[in-house]
Amino acid sequence: MVLFSLTDMNEDVHMFGPESPDCMNGERFLVRRDSGMAYAHFKKTGDYYSWRKMETYINSIIVGKLWIDHNGRSVITNHTNKDYCELIVEPKTKQVRL
Repeated sequence: MVLFSLTDMNEDVHMFGPESPDCMNGERFLVRRDSGMAYAHFKKTGDYYSWRKMETYINSIIVGKLWIDHNGRSVITNHTNKDYCELIVEPKTKQVRL
């Protein structure tokens, strides 16, 4: 497991969380699964968010135009005021089968 930490150039936003991706090769795509959480702290507003990461499909690795697709469900939570949003993302194409 690896931890990541990012801060924007103005130091207004700090994102961090664990990284432990599990990759799987398909015929023409790579699937990156990471069931961890990610976090963001907006310093100007004081808002603190968390969300669960989704599966990422990296398509046309060998031939064709490289493109990325996401699949899954995530709940994005603002821990400052307890607002939340459920985000459901489906792949653009149905060719992705596991």
